[in-house]
Amino acid sequence: MTRVKRSIQRIIKKEFILKKAKGYKGGNSSLFKATKQTLLKAEKNAYRDRRYKQRLWNKIWITRINGLLRSYNINWSVIKFFLKNNKIKLNRHILSQVSIYDPVLLQIYILFYINTLCRI
Repeated sequence: MTRVKRSIQRIIKKEFILKKAKGYKGGNSSLFKATKQTLLKAEKNAYRDRRYKQRLWNKIWITRINGLLRSYNINWSVIKFFLKNNKIKLNRHILSQVSIYDPVLLQIYILFYINTLCRI
């Protein structure tokens, strides 16, 4: 088996990792081993927190929609079921924005839903 020299590749990889860790405190920004461990943990936390942020926004959107729907004695789960059955492609984010910026449109939509229920 032939010998492989990795001098340039190793330097490039090391510089790339050290660049990513700029601004970290102490040896975590300058020592390669510490930097690698710190970056692994940082990436793991970033992945976890992106998922947490999405869950948090979903809760906020549902709360906003529910706030307006409760005045009509309807809750989010009923509207969600209605949307799915009628193949209406409106997600939580869009409905939340409509409830904030154009509540009249959402009221029209709710009245349409109530009329549909009366026909059944």
